[in-house]
Amino acid sequence: MSIGTGSPKLVMGALIIGLLYLMNYLISIIQFKSDAVQQTLDNSPMLLMLNGKMLEENIEKCKVTKDELRGKLREANVLKLEQVKAVILETTGDVSVLHSDDGTEVEAFLLEDVTQ
Repeated sequence: MSIGTGSPKLVMGALIIGLLYLMNYLISIIQFKSDAVQQTLDNSPMLLMLNGKMLEENIEKCKVTKDELRGKLREANVLKLEQVKAVILETTGDVSVLHSDDGTEVEAFLLEDVTQ
């Protein structure tokens, strides 16, 4: 029975895991220091509806179906499309529905990082 045969596999596995952590760390540093790299690597929230109007091009680009969008509107208790101020596909995959019965507009701060 040879004891030394399992050891190189263990060392190699540890080395590979270490290299993956190092690569992740280096990418996060580069991403933090460079806006261009950050925009390339990160996705940003995407506007799917604005002021009651569906943004067809963005809906197709995000591969969201109208059925999924309709379901999210129902979940948010939207009764009329004109109530919808904005629908945003977040970077996490969640859909945010901002709506109001009165004429309240969405504050610009909430849409700052959203791709239109």
